[in-house]
Formats: sequence, structure tokens, C-alpha cells
Amino acid sequence: MRRGGAASAMCSYNAVNGVPACLSDAMINGVLRGEWGFDGFVVSDCDALSDGATHAYIVEHFNGSLAAQAQQALRGGTDLNCGALYGEQNVGAVRSGLLAEAELDVALQRIYTKAFELGILDATMQPAGSANPNPYAALGAEAVDTAASRALALQGALQGQVLLKNEGARLPLDGASIGKLALIGPHANGSTVFLGGPNYHGYNEIVGANTPLLRARAKLPSSAAVTYDQGCDVTTNDTSGFAAATAAAAAADVVMLFLGLDDTVENEGQDRDSLELPGAQAQLALAVADAAAAPVVVVLVNGGPLAIGALKQSPKVGAILEAFMPGQYGAEAAMALLLGEASPSGLLPVTVYDADFVTARPITNLDLRGAGGVTYRYFEGEPLWPFGFGLSYADFAFAGDAGATLHTTVAAAESAPLCFHMSVTNTGAAAVTADVVVLGFISSSLPDAPRNPKLCDFAREAAVAPGEKRGVKLCVGALGAALALVDDAGVQRVLPGSYTVTAGVKGAVGGAGAGAVIGTLIVSA
Repeated sequence: MRRGGAASAMCSYNAVNGVPACLSDAMINGVLRGEWGFDGFVVSDCDALSDGATHAYIVEHFNGSLAAQAQQALRGGTDLNCGALYGEQNVGAVRSGLLAEAELDVALQRIYTKAFELGILDATMQPAGSANPNPYAALGAEAVDTAASRALALQGALQGQVLLKNEGARLPLDGASIGKLALIGPHANGSTVFLGGPNYHGYNEIVGANTPLLRARAKLPSSAAVTYDQGCDVTTNDTSGFAAATAAAAAADVVMLFLGLDDTVENEGQDRDSLELPGAQAQLALAVADAAAAPVVVVLVNGGPLAIGALKQSPKVGAILEAFMPGQYGAEAAMALLLGEASPSGLLPVTVYDADFVTARPITNLDLRGAGGVTYRYFEGEPLWPFGFGLSYADFAFAGDAGATLHTTVAAAESAPLCFHMSVTNTGAAAVTADVVVLGFISSSLPDAPRNPKLCDFAREAAVAPGEKRGVKLCVGALGAALALVDDAGVQRVLPGSYTVTAGVKGAVGGAGAGAVIGTLIVSA
């Protein structure tokens, strides 16, 4: 067993969406349709197949024609191609015998079955003037923008934001005691930026009403003065707004900086070449922090991670909240978290590298282990913040039996759940009821195992009251997936050996209790 390299020899033809076709088949036909029972159809991202087929890396490392790429994509489980590859290649592939017409029929059956079920085709098959009997045909915007969907959007925004820094318990802020709040930064009055890029989202009245400025004014007492200064824009080095911003900061008792990225920096077809805040934003943040009487609060609005080492280290930056791009209720959720209406419970879904990471390895290096490693599984350095990190207003103690041992075999590990039990207790002196997310990681000393512990399970415990203790069960993945290593053919196999299971990320929401061993798994042949 060894990790798959760029030219996976046992994968035939080209890669599908940059993934060898055998892996695509295992994931879509094996896991999605086989294990999970998915009965719909799979659509490619627009032009993804043709882009991948003609990309220099794919041409260099994977053999096969464009017709073979289309064949492998279809066989790998992609029923519908948003783009030109299928239309240009499938007829010739069938005529040459590379693709069977029956294979096309399978994809067509999946597509048209759902089209009929959704009533998409019914309108053209009904007598003129008759109503479409399919209930899905009558659905409009009101079926999407419901009270339940709005509540879900708000809950997602609350749960997804991550508290990265909270020195001296700067947060939560006491809204009743705020006399003057200064909102500063390019996103301090932002709205659609919280939705992400310029496409793939709609707009309703909620979006325009959910700017940090408007939500702060709505939540604070009428006696509180709330000011707004942009300071600078997202990308330029124009510092002409610094004087007004620093003056506002000096006059306020609370300062919030809303910084980050927008669709001019990261977007479809628009990649970043730096992990740092673009333009003059970092300079603005330090200038504002230096002018403010009390440590400032920074809120980041971004898709990809940001290297903000200077803000992390600055004693004048008291708190950093990573909002990402949290949707229509992003500003509402951020303000609710900053003012203590809810406790942060999000954990980082990525590793946040420092700024020099982009110079450490070329972006074209796809070897996860090489050149210092990449992703939380293989990175050898010290991240700015690790995968799974996230602070809370409560303190939680994790407890488990470090001596707990499960014995299994390779065959049993691939078919039976393997679970360890632990507990989580809200021990916080601040008497805060809070959600907590417990991550389970697995590691081993096997030669081909990831260098760092690998996520195997997680559990969210909602509204854990002060002093309350909850039992948590963490399992080593369905069908032993967390144990498995992947060979060059994309086949997952469990190897005999000893595996250690830990809970939480050290120094994160679990405090001193996180990162502790909760059991050992012994797998025999």
C-alpha cells in the first residue's frame, strides 16, 4: 500500500474533474449511489469536464483522448455534463465502440425520471389551458423563502462563525454599557458581500437590512452612538480615509473592524496569489487598534483563509471572529455573537497557514506530503490556527477512558461500527449555556498513514447548560473509512495495526481536556 501519486497507474484514461476516473467511480457509484442509496442524477460543474480534459496537467499525466475522457466521466457516474464535452464526444465514442449506447441510456433514465417527478416536462404534454397536476410545478419563491428557511439561514450563520481570539475575555460585549461604537472597515456596512461572489445567490429584503451598521443600531440601546467609517476599500493602497477612521476609533469606547475579501479578489476564475489581507486593510487595522482606547474587535469576511499574524499577535486586538461568507443573516449573526446573544461554536474547517506558506511550495505540487506537507493531515509546520480550532464563551472539559481498547479484524472493521464513549461538561465560571462541537481524530504509526491525526467523527451538543455533563459517542467512520488507506486504484483498504483515537483540538474549545486520548483500536489481520 502506498499513497496515490499524480500518475495513478491503475486508473485508466483521464481524470474526472481532476480526480482519477477510478476514484470518481468509487465515490459516485460506490459511496453515493451504493452506500447512501442516492437515486438522483449527478451533474458536472459547468465546463469542468472539458476544462479538466484539456488542462496541461491532465494532458501530461493521464493518457487518453477527449472521447475517452467523456467515457470515463459517464462511467464514473456523471450523468449530465454542463458544458460541451458530452455533446462533442459521446456520439463518436458510441460509434467507435468506446462507449455502449446502453451506458447512455442509464444516464438518460436517471435524468428524465427526475424531470417527470418534478413536473418539468408536464407542461408540454398537457392540453392547452389545462393545469399542471404535478404539485412541484406550482412552487414559487414563497416555497423557498419561508420562516423555516430563514430560521435555518440564521442558525447556520451562528453555528458557522469561528471565534479565533478572545484575549482577556474581550467578548462578549455588554451592549447596555456601550456609549459609542465605531464600525470601521470596507465591510462594516456590507450586505451582499456576506453572500459570497456575484453569482449563485439571490436577493431579498433581508440582505439589504443585514449590514453590520444597521444591525448594531437595531441591537444597541437608543442612547448608544454608532458611527461608521470605511477607512479603506478592499484592494487599493489608498490611505486617505485613515485619519477619519483613527479619529473615530479614538473617540469610541468599542471599536469593531470588518475586514476581508470580496469578489474582486476571490471568485470563479479569480484566484488569490497571497494569503494576506489585500490593499491597505492590515495597515488600517493596526492604525485603528493603536488609536483605540480599548482592544479592538476584528471580524473577517472571506471565503478562503487569511494570514493575519500581526493582528493575532497584537495586544491591541482583543478578539477576532472569523465570519467567512455566512449568507443573508451574516451580519445579524456576527452582531449576536459579539454581543453575547449566543456563544460561538463553530470550528475551523480549514488549516490557516501563515503568509509565507505560498512561497514554501508551488501551487502545482499535488503531493500532499512533499515540500513540508499540505492540509491538516500532512502539514509539518505550525499553522496560524489549526483545523478544528474554535473558542467559546463557555469552558468545556472533555473526559474519556484513555485505556479503553477495542479489538477487531480487517474484515470486521470494514463492516461494523467502532465507537468510543466520552463525556463533555460545561465547566465555565461565566455561567454561559453554549453549543459545543466535539471532533474525533484517529492516528497510527503505519508508514502510509497521515502524519497528523485524521478526522473520523464529530458530534454537536446543543445548549449545554453550566455544570451539565453530556455523553458523547465518537466512531471510527462508516465501514471503517477513517481507518482505510487508498491505493493507486482508488480502493480503500484497512491495514492491521494499532490506532489511537483522540477528542478535540488542543487549545481550542475543549481547553486542557481537548486533544486527550479516549481509546485505542487494535486491528488484526
